[in-house]
Amino acid sequence: MSRRHGKLWTAGLFSLLFSSSLSASDEMINADAVFADTETSLLQTISHESFNEEICSTNPHPALMKSGGLNLFFGAEATYLRPFQNGLSSSAEVLGGTEMGATQTDDFYGAPRIWLGAGFGDSPYFAQVQFWDFTADSNSTMISPTVIGTSSSTLGASTFDFEGGRVFHLDGINADGKFTFGGRYVDWNQSNQMLLAQQGFLTASSASTFGESAFRGTGLTFSLQLNKQLGDSGWSLFGGSRFSWMWGEQSGQALSSASASTIVLGNSTSAFDSFSNNSSTLYVAEVQLGTQWQRRITCLNSDFFFRIAMEYQYWNLGSGQEAIATTAGIPLTTVGAVARGGAMDMSLFGLAVGTGLTW
Repeated sequence: MSRRHGKLWTAGLFSLLFSSSLSASDEMINADAVFADTETSLLQTISHESFNEEICSTNPHPALMKSGGLNLFFGAEATYLRPFQNGLSSSAEVLGGTEMGATQTDDFYGAPRIWLGAGFGDSPYFAQVQFWDFTADSNSTMISPTVIGTSSSTLGASTFDFEGGRVFHLDGINADGKFTFGGRYVDWNQSNQMLLAQQGFLTASSASTFGESAFRGTGLTFSLQLNKQLGDSGWSLFGGSRFSWMWGEQSGQALSSASASTIVLGNSTSAFDSFSNNSSTLYVAEVQLGTQWQRRITCLNSDFFFRIAMEYQYWNLGSGQEAIATTAGIPLTTVGAVARGGAMDMSLFGLAVGTGLTW
């Protein structure tokens, strides 16, 4: 993320300003006096941390600046989260007893969060929109002299919030707060697939699976955030939480197949598929806890902030139905495949780093 830095006016600009303020009787002003005044003004500018005090001064105390019209604010955050998924799974087995399970997205992945809003004049009320997009994928391969297997999985979750809110101050604990309430749209999908194949001198077998779950819906969301300044510094501790309920359509599908070929038994195949679709309710809980530094930028009527926090999210599809596909089995062999889709339950944990201007 880029940070704006104040620019120093050059000595020539100050000389121009001083010369324009002279009266006609002062045309023969002493040159040493001009440079002395210019040097003093330049040092004053530097001492006010790159901004002329009358143009754009900074104040280390975070406080709301209220004025007429709209007070714009915006921010961007990079989240680094690790997902923990339940429900979606696949497994396969081929001749010789070799088994393999579908890989999971079990690493940390980056995801952006962006928000934009405006406060309304001198009132404590505001409106904002916020977008977050998380994408993850994972792949794995198993190779042995007679068996090869590949597995992949994907996960995608995005949210779009449109809400109104109010800022407030708690005198008892001397903390600033913010409350929002509005609507949220969610698109959540996850899938995995795998292929396991065995090739021997007199035998050959393979098993494959595919499972997918998806939910799309709209509902309600509300959030609460508190910010407690640490002494007279620009640092503060903050904590926030958000709870959302979405109603929409949940779908799942599962496909599995297996085949075997031996000198004794000949060729045999088995395949199965299953689908589910129903109305469901999704619950999402989010929590952040961290520290923030901010500084007042008077000329922009805003507070610049930088923050880092721990973040936890929990996603649960309360009434999701499962789609399960299991091969019927091939007689006298160990070849088989199982795939599950539909059930959706997920936790995410990690860090969030953000910056921007707050109203």
